[in-house]
Amino acid sequence: VTFCWVKQDNMAVEKASDEESDGHDHLRPEFIRSRSILFSCMAVLALVELILGIINVHWLGVITSILYLFLCVYYGLKTRQAIKTGNDTQVGLLCPNAGPRMSQALKGLFVSFSALLGIFLIIAIACLAMNPHWSEFPTKCDGNAGCTRVAPSRSNRSGEDIMKDGFVTFPKEKLKYDIIYWIQNQGQSEVAEEQSSFVSAQFTSVFFGFIDDFGVEIQDCDPNSDLNGYSSVYAQSQLRIGKSDFNVNDERIKDFYDHLKQMYGTKYTTHC
Repeated sequence: VTFCWVKQDNMAVEKASDEESDGHDHLRPEFIRSRSILFSCMAVLALVELILGIINVHWLGVITSILYLFLCVYYGLKTRQAIKTGNDTQVGLLCPNAGPRMSQALKGLFVSFSALLGIFLIIAIACLAMNPHWSEFPTKCDGNAGCTRVAPSRSNRSGEDIMKDGFVTFPKEKLKYDIIYWIQNQGQSEVAEEQSSFVSAQFTSVFFGFIDDFGVEIQDCDPNSDLNGYSSVYAQSQLRIGKSDFNVNDERIKDFYDHLKQMYGTKYTTHC
């Protein structure tokens, strides 16, 4: 839509004749109303990205969409005013007093800004469409290369090191609340589902807004064993879309278990 606007602007601006020239650029009348429609379409796209940014906890996308929405509304209203008053002088230009070079530079910046918003929008829609909605702890990594799993079966990456000498158990009192506290303090993260022995969450990357899914299962130990009052903690973190995570999920799993070990100060090399 933005490329159409820039192309239309280049076609629409014309010089008045020497006899009628007032020193300003003017738009052909047939382009003015379509210009208003174009800005309305761009405003709708910005509003959609704003909503998706809030849902996905992507604050850079939210800020970008707010700024973009402001520009679209401002220049859309400016165009509508020109329709009512009949004053089409430099309608919709980003800077009325700018020269030709500056005007073209600002248009290029606006196009780049639009492309960034478009990328955010595509990623947000793809992440929502691929939402796995974990209602229970997953059984495997689904063949995703960007996944780290710590569990009695099919552990991988750093999960294999954590499981090497056995498993990690922790005192179960307030264990789930400490897990939720850790999630909420990671930044751009939110708890998606909470059950008595299961917690799922999503983590959103700062720039592009890619989403990683994170799940934790708490399994209480046998009350008749020496580990009565303790629980095993299984965890899995993986990309929602894509293949490479640059070891982000692996580091997240390490940080998660390091946090629990620091909180409780004891590692038991066995599992329930």
